[in-house]
Amino acid sequence: MWILRFWKGCTVRCGFCAFGKDADDPDAYILDDEAILAKAQGAADNGAREFTLMGGVHPDADIDYYEHLLLLLKGEFPEVMIHGFSPTMINDAAVASGMDMAEACEILKAAGLDTKF
Repeated sequence: MWILRFWKGCTVRCGFCAFGKDADDPDAYILDDEAILAKAQGAADNGAREFTLMGGVHPDADIDYYEHLLLLLKGEFPEVMIHGFSPTMINDAAVASGMDMAEACEILKAAGLDTKF
């Protein structure tokens, strides 16, 4: 399993999570498409059969952003299973997009999310 970490900042402050950074923290980061694909390629080259997409709850992330990530990865690695996004991540993205969780989950599944709900 390979975990893709891609958030800069997080609205949730879990005491155990490494993603809980303020946007201006020098350790905070977000990966662009090129960096995401490079990391995914490295993982695939090493035999990864599943990508796990997990990160902090970014205040600007909406369903379009998550859909984009899924389409990007499935477009290049259609055979790799994608497990991703916490319920909080999906809920906050759904709210930011003005939709309910069921609609958000349908969009993500259609884009290639293999997680079973």
